[in-house]
Amino acid sequence: MGFAAPPDAMLRAPRRVDRRCVFPATALSVRRVLENLMRDMRLAGFGADTCAELELLLAELMNNVVEHGRPRAAPGILDVKLTASRRGVAVEVRDDGRPLPPHLLCAPVLPAGDAAGAAEGGYGWPLIHMLGEGLRHDRQAGWNVTALRLRSGVGAAV
Repeated sequence: MGFAAPPDAMLRAPRRVDRRCVFPATALSVRRVLENLMRDMRLAGFGADTCAELELLLAELMNNVVEHGRPRAAPGILDVKLTASRRGVAVEVRDDGRPLPPHLLCAPVLPAGDAAGAAEGGYGWPLIHMLGEGLRHDRQAGWNVTALRLRSGVGAAV
């Protein structure tokens, strides 16, 4: 008894995804945008691992803007571009918040602590560095512009 061949859809490379989302820098908006982007990635045929890694990477980038980019009483704007193909996944996140502290762009340092006394925060940028590659950041006309590629998943640069 042999195995049946997988359906053609499983043999095809994922379809290209090009999305741009501009929205208020609030926790609720970030959640909704993440849900929509991950739905689009799954529908385009990207695997569960790639989607999970991308979701974590985007969540860390966008939630850092929400939590640290501006005073809570004055949420800013997030502008997210996602390009994904069989060659890789690229992300650009723009925000009109405070300038990004330069030390965050250096090699990550995880917070100290053991399992019993682990730090509650401080994992965002180390996770971004672990999941992404080719990290670039610039300040352009009052906007932070952060661009990178997903390190693993579907491959190299887009």
